[in-house]
Amino acid sequence: MIDKIKELASKKFDSFEIVEIKTESTPVSYSAGKLKSVNATEKHGFALRAIKDGKIAFSSTTKPEDAEGLVNQTLAAIPYSPKAEIEFAGETGALPNPSIEDDKIKKLGTEEMIEMGGILVEKLKPLHEKGKIGGGVSKDSSTMRIVTSNGFDKTYSKDEMGMGAAIGVVDGENMLSCWNSIDGTTYNDDTNSIIKRVSTFFNWGMKNVPVKSGKYKVLFTPNAVGDIIGILKASWMGTTVYKKVSPWKDKVGQKIADEKLTIYDDGTIDGLGVSSPFDCEGIPSQKTAIIEKGVLKGFIADKVTAKRLGIDPTGNGFKRGGGFDSSNNIDATPITASSNNVILPGTKKSDDILAGMDEGILVDSLLGTMMGNALSGMLSGNIGLGFHVKDGKVLGRVKDAMLTFNLFAAIQDSILEISSDVENITSWAGNCLNPWMLFDNGVLATK
Repeated sequence: MIDKIKELASKKFDSFEIVEIKTESTPVSYSAGKLKSVNATEKHGFALRAIKDGKIAFSSTTKPEDAEGLVNQTLAAIPYSPKAEIEFAGETGALPNPSIEDDKIKKLGTEEMIEMGGILVEKLKPLHEKGKIGGGVSKDSSTMRIVTSNGFDKTYSKDEMGMGAAIGVVDGENMLSCWNSIDGTTYNDDTNSIIKRVSTFFNWGMKNVPVKSGKYKVLFTPNAVGDIIGILKASWMGTTVYKKVSPWKDKVGQKIADEKLTIYDDGTIDGLGVSSPFDCEGIPSQKTAIIEKGVLKGFIADKVTAKRLGIDPTGNGFKRGGGFDSSNNIDATPITASSNNVILPGTKKSDDILAGMDEGILVDSLLGTMMGNALSGMLSGNIGLGFHVKDGKVLGRVKDAMLTFNLFAAIQDSILEISSDVENITSWAGNCLNPWMLFDNGVLATK
């Protein structure tokens, strides 16, 4: 198919870029303690971006052997397309080679996945006789190839595996839901780590404790740190910088945070789901410093945004289908998007940070944080799952409470600790490698 597209496109366009994406997915899911579904799906598509008469057009297809239709559709769009601001990728030297393939994931069969999901469910059943238990295991194998008229022709393959479990219960006035998951490009059958976290938080959450409104120390789990990243990253996206709406647009080289804080965007890390040798425009993946020891170092950008900003593209041009989807979609054009958001860990274990809290709130999830204006820096949401901590001990669950931080101020003045242990988290904030983070002066409002 690609050879046919090349043959036809070379006759009709000044230059072109062809992207092929093939994905095979197998999710196994459990609901209400029973096996719900086992599905296997395959997606295979081709996308064409082409330049003619100074304009750039885009089209895609999932129809096999429809090279002529794809080329003609792209050609028909040229008169109505924007001015071309970029050139397509050319020949390149050595590319990063992160470890993103695993033969054990490739060979993982549905029977083994069903067994692993069943283990998760059975281990959670003793927690509560009325518990509604769900979970599942998934695997994905994908291949991306990019070919351009300028001599770029590269392919990479990726294997991903995910596993998670949850329990929910309604017991009187107490509605409690706890979950945990792991994922990445390395085979992992550690059901015990998932069960341990879910069980611990569930047992803590079965006791509700009163908490007064006021200012508290707040310890965010890696899951909750995802909300922090989701808000802050709006300010380091090249698109908001170009539009001059980022509050950090003129602050490169300035100290904007405590020196404890270092954040990278890094698409070269072994084992993480968004790592790859190159992005969807053929730009090599890289480690891009955002904040180093509190100093703002730079932004991330796809090709178009980078040109507009007068910087080099950072390997962050991805064919994302939506704000909450970190996979590449054949029918999307490249936009500026995160690879792996990485916060540099500290020196103290999370258990020791928790044990050292005199009084505060432990937060695992917040509700509604993505609905506000991220560029204001306000982190505000109802506590979905959180706990009152006193003298290093968890007393019980905090209910009917809202937590508020001005993150721009908090990362400057209120970071107390960053843990040495980190977790790979996938959420609305993207794919993140997050530590636990302890802040001072969180504003808690309770009923």
